[in-house]
Amino acid sequence: MQNNMKDSASCTLMTRDMALCGLFAALIAAGAFIKISIPVQPVPMHFTLQWFFVLLAGLLLGPGWERSASAPMW
Repeated sequence: MQNNMKDSASCTLMTRDMALCGLFAALIAAGAFIKISIPVQPVPMHFTLQWFFVLLAGLLLGPGWERSASAPMW
């Protein structure tokens, strides 16, 4: 009985991680098109939100799932 509950909890956790992995993959892809311009002289700098979403995925998902979320972008 207890072994069955452990398998169910593991399956639920894996499903949640896979859903978050897909969500962060979409956020990373969309973040590549969101540009922030910082007007410094003589050359303005441009940043995208892609790196922010990669860092956020690493913090929330952990190193194994973060690689899965950011792998389609490379």
